[in-house]
Amino acid sequence: MSMASERGRLAELQDEFIGTVSHELRTPLAIVMTGIDSLRKGLAGELSPKQSEIAEMCHRNVLRLNKMINSLLDISRLESGAARGRMERVDVGALAAEMTSRSRASERGRAVKTRIGVSLPLPDVRADPELIAQAFDILLDNAQRFAASSVCVSLRAARGAFEGREADGVRVQVSDDGPGIPRDRVARLFSKFTQVARSAGPGYKGTGLGLAICKEILTLHGSTIVVARPRRGACFQFFLPEWKEHAFRKGASRHG
Repeated sequence: MSMASERGRLAELQDEFIGTVSHELRTPLAIVMTGIDSLRKGLAGELSPKQSEIAEMCHRNVLRLNKMINSLLDISRLESGAARGRMERVDVGALAAEMTSRSRASERGRAVKTRIGVSLPLPDVRADPELIAQAFDILLDNAQRFAASSVCVSLRAARGAFEGREADGVRVQVSDDGPGIPRDRVARLFSKFTQVARSAGPGYKGTGLGLAICKEILTLHGSTIVVARPRRGACFQFFLPEWKEHAFRKGASRHG
């Protein structure tokens, strides 16, 4: 077996192991989460201030662990092809508005603005609404972590090429006004388990899977996600193809 084949097989075994372990952790973790929540609500008796502090700390960390496990399962399903997407006609403007309104910007003290280009009306797009909502959520969360004061979601109708692909649809951009991403680190941003620090950033350590999940989601949509570098902050762009009735008739628009 060649070295490349051996590395490929080891990567496949690693992904299978991660997927299996993550799946097996979900049930015991759900039990722990329920127990901690019961303590926080006083269902097992009133807690002292110190006990409440410990329970809250446990709650925060078990939520973080749950998010990490879900991310591991998501990337495993996407890379294996198990998550094939259920493509529908989607009003991406309404979806973006919903995601920004549900964001945690108010908790972080950052404003989130939605800007829609006015030169052309936004067409409906062909997408899996749940997966695209997940991509929005990841990008908004990342932007809010690093923003100095604001995050902007911008959508505009696109005619022509995007990253070498000729198509009509909607170009989506999520940007922030925080520190930028060093040019020499951009290529690693979408790799699994990779943490790329942004200068003067808050030092948050996650799983390093969020942007890798975004990349897989956009690949599933026949698109890609790229990094633009404005003078300040970071900017992520992706493209969603326009829904065309004659091309995506009922029965031909859903997969998996």
